[in-house]
Amino acid sequence: MLPDVKPDSGYAFLFADWVLGIILVYMFLFGIGKIILGDYLIGFIYIILGTISGILIFKNLDKLGWEVKSNT
Repeated sequence: MLPDVKPDSGYAFLFADWVLGIILVYMFLFGIGKIILGDYLIGFIYIILGTISGILIFKNLDKLGWEVKSNT
């Protein structure tokens, strides 16, 4: 086939990142909604859970060898 193309690996990490991404989006969505509607405690708990999901995604991507490049 294509000898220069390397197959992907680390599907478990990618699947975990996908699930964590879904959790991140929903936690921020519901967290902001709860804060807007006045339920501050639950809203901030959701925001914290979304932030933790984002941190775990970055840690998993770091294990896979992905780099975040800045423009500076």
